Amino acid sequence: MKSLKARLTVAIAGLVAVCVIILTLGSYIRLKTQIEGDLNNEVRGVAAGYNAILSNWIQVNTSMVESLSIALGNGADLETSLKMISKGGNFLSVYLGTPDKTFTNFPANPPPAGYDPTVRPWYKAAMEAKKPIVTSAYMGVNPPGLMISFAAPVKGGENGVVAADVFLTKIVEQILNMKLSGEGYAFLLDKSGQVLAHADQAKVLKPAKDLAPELALDNLQALAKTNALTDTTVDGKASLLFVQAISGSDMYLALVIDKKKALSALDQLLMVSLAVLIVLLAVILPVSNILVGTMLSGLRRVRDAMADIAAGGGDLTRKIEIDGDDEVAQTANAFNQFLDQLRVMVSDVRRATDSITVGATEIATGNMDLSGRTEQQASSLEETAASMEELTEAVRNNAENAREANRMAMNASEVATQGGEVVGKVVSTMQGISDSSRKIVDIIGVIEGIAFQTNILALNAAVEAARAGEQGRGFAVVASEVRTLAQRSAAAAQEIKGLIDDSVNKVNEGSDLVDKAGASMTRIVSAVEQVASIISEIMAASAEQSDGIQQVNQALSHMDEATQQNAALVEEAAAAAGSLEEQANILKTAMSAFRMESSAGPRIAAAPQGGGGKRGPSSLAIGR
Repeated sequence: MKSLKARLTVAIAGLVAVCVIILTLGSYIRLKTQIEGDLNNEVRGVAAGYNAILSNWIQVNTSMVESLSIALGNGADLETSLKMISKGGNFLSVYLGTPDKTFTNFPANPPPAGYDPTVRPWYKAAMEAKKPIVTSAYMGVNPPGLMISFAAPVKGGENGVVAADVFLTKIVEQILNMKLSGEGYAFLLDKSGQVLAHADQAKVLKPAKDLAPELALDNLQALAKTNALTDTTVDGKASLLFVQAISGSDMYLALVIDKKKALSALDQLLMVSLAVLIVLLAVILPVSNILVGTMLSGLRRVRDAMADIAAGGGDLTRKIEIDGDDEVAQTANAFNQFLDQLRVMVSDVRRATDSITVGATEIATGNMDLSGRTEQQASSLEETAASMEELTEAVRNNAENAREANRMAMNASEVATQGGEVVGKVVSTMQGISDSSRKIVDIIGVIEGIAFQTNILALNAAVEAARAGEQGRGFAVVASEVRTLAQRSAAAAQEIKGLIDDSVNKVNEGSDLVDKAGASMTRIVSAVEQVASIISEIMAASAEQSDGIQQVNQALSHMDEATQQNAALVEEAAAAAGSLEEQANILKTAMSAFRMESSAGPRIAAAPQGGGGKRGPSSLAIGR
């Protein structure tokens, strides 16, 4: 909705609708509270009345049975007393059971064979209570029907228990004929949660919880103590339930009211409120539309006046004539003030536009010169960068060659070191050989000594054999052989000793040569290590030079990139300056369309609605 008139009309209608809804809601809550209060009062009153009737009826019957027990305890005639009480209390049957299992009743109706009154519930309950009692309601067999029994002990039970049966037919009829608001009804149930009387005979003697979950046995007493309607579901219908215990018995009176029908007045209220709202909207919408249109007529005239000024080709000398002091006249005055400020602003913009045009031209010229110098600088940087690349490549090659020479020197140093270690091992081996040779010489000396001793022993043996004569001849031959062998061993030992001495001399000479070779290898290793150290220093210096040149290259690259960016920025600035000059010319042309000088041009009058003043051919009256 773009129209202010439509929005105001809808707002008025919405306000009316909200008011009606609020009033309806208040009435709904108040009426609902009143209906619920009336229903609570009604069910409490009805329940209290029927409770009083039932309690009184139970009390009367209990008193009659109690008086019968007193009379029988005082020796009254049994048959006469039973007959009198039966007719006086309109009992179905009056009877006496004694401890000796004798059973007497009126009207006389012989019990079944073996009937024992002392085991019957009414007899036991009265004997235990030692006072009059009322049994739970039960369904009789012959004749059929819902009944209860009143019983009282005779002389504390010494003479037995007297009891009377009575139908609940009339009581049930009164309860079932009960009329409540919202088509409500009543039914009876006992303390075990069993339905005793209900308009629907199919529900009699059935669990009450089948009608409503709240009537379950564990919840029945608590529900009766609330003394208020409970929102629940009975037989699948939303209902209001009230339960009250009947004084003097173990029965409960339940009252059920159809919630929808009981609260039907609320639905009627809503329907009436809806109808009223529709009627009000049907009346208010056209009326408010007319009234709002009348009140906004002056504002429409102001709008038309502004549109006429806007269509005047940029003539800022026009004004709206003000007549009156209402909101419309205030709007016209504000518009005139706006025009005054706009004239001042347009004059300032014209002057600023001229300055911008001159400045944009100068900036464009300067940018063109700067662009040329930047391009020359970029070209020089590119040439310098190319030269630095060549220098970098040369330094990189030198560093690589130095690295390779260093690697070869390190390898040579390792080989020389290994050679020195081998020579050292040879020296050690030669020394071991020399030591072993000396030990062999010592061993040969021992062998010579043994050979000499053997020769002496053989000589002595030969002498002894000669002395023995013929008997020692064989021994002399053996001694001669041993002597010969000893002499040969001594000669061989002498030869071996000579050879070993010669070997020892040669080993000593070889050791001297090896020692000299080891010293030479040590000097070679030292020289190679010095060469490797020098090459390492050369390699480190080359690496530092390479890194320095690389940094210079990076700096040149950054400078070249920055120069390229500067060139691009200069070109963009030149383009922007040209565009700025063009826009300044456009703005200057646009500002020249406004007419600033005062003239005798037409004025637009803001006159009150229905004013009688005369208007020029191009004036427009603005009403309040």
